Amino acid sequence: SYVQSSEAFSRFFGDGATLGYGLSVAGLELARNAALPLHVRHVEALSPAAAQGVQRGDQVVSINGRSAADLVAADDFGALTPAQAGDTLSLVLRRAGADRTVNLTAAVFNLSPVGGAAVQTTAGGRKLGYVSVKDMVSQALSPFDAAMASFQAAGVQDVVLDLRYNGGGLVSTGATLASYLAGSRGTGLNYATLKFNSAHQASNSHYRFSNPGAALNLPRVIVLMGPRTCSASEQVINGLRGAGV
Repeated sequence: SYVQSSEAFSRFFGDGATLGYGLSVAGLELARNAALPLHVRHVEALSPAAAQGVQRGDQVVSINGRSAADLVAADDFGALTPAQAGDTLSLVLRRAGADRTVNLTAAVFNLSPVGGAAVQTTAGGRKLGYVSVKDMVSQALSPFDAAMASFQAAGVQDVVLDLRYNGGGLVSTGATLASYLAGSRGTGLNYATLKFNSAHQASNSHYRFSNPGAALNLPRVIVLMGPRTCSASEQVINGLRGAGV
């Protein structure tokens, strides 16, 4: 669990935007092993980090003068979360053996919750669609619909849903995403039920599968997940299982 201001909550879940530098690192995955290199694991497309050319896979040498080894050992990556717009962050990054210093200024920017949509042909000749969903916000729905429509037009037989960096969000968004994958298999079925205690039974609510026009009706979905896959993204997995996917 965590605490955030109403302003930050409304910005993220209402506007589909966030305050930050726009990069995150793979510190959790290292489990405090300071002997391993620290890398950038994600860069938001419309962020200050992206504007300065930071890329996923860049090795982090230091952050605000602290070595990556020190940060990993302390499990302290708080510097990547600014308190306000205008805060600054200094990074030394290594790519292809060359180091460079990148200075970032925190700003509010729009999220890019869906990315990487592409169709591949496997070695066995099957059409496979890949798509990454990072944030369960309403702004994910339009690009996800476009991705599913392109998969439908290409006749994909399998879909890889990348939820490795998805920390959750709106149940309603997860229900819609699951509906695109399950299609008619889930129509009318219950996706999730939110139950309150005896004092608030009137607040109980149900989310059901729908059958969008670009739905794929897949018998299986390949999910990429990791230690950051939680909450509404886990619910997508369990919701699909409930529909027989």
